[in-house]
Amino acid sequence: PASDTDVDVAIFRDADSRLHIRDKAAVDEWMESDKGVHIMRDNCQHGWVICGGLWGIKKGVLPNLRHMIEDADLLKKDEFNKHGVDQIFLQYNIYPLIKSNAFVHDDWFPDGFVGEEKHPFPIPRLRGDGWWNQELTQMTKEEKEKYEHLFGVRA
Repeated sequence: PASDTDVDVAIFRDADSRLHIRDKAAVDEWMESDKGVHIMRDNCQHGWVICGGLWGIKKGVLPNLRHMIEDADLLKKDEFNKHGVDQIFLQYNIYPLIKSNAFVHDDWFPDGFVGEEKHPFPIPRLRGDGWWNQELTQMTKEEKEKYEHLFGVRA
């Protein structure tokens, strides 16, 4: 879909991950920007330049992506037929091309990935013990009002 001329925006998420209001708010912020690519790192395990299930791309940014994937032929090489092959491809084949055109939400690696245009997530993650069990973060009154349309009820 990322290089399909009929697709305006492609957003990639892992099939086993829940969508959160934090994701929606971050994507909205990226969509309002002039940047063509969105990268998110919202967990200490997201230490790749681009995680396979946490990025998005606008139409026309990589019109040859399909051919790049086909030419890389990663799935036919035994050394790349493993978990993380998508991120290996993204790191070496895509990231160098899009780094200057990326809007990055990154709460975990403030000193890593030098030269990126980094932004905090619009809705901060809870920290400390048990944050991984939280379905939604605690939101301020202003944040609830800003995103009330996503909940279907007034704050």
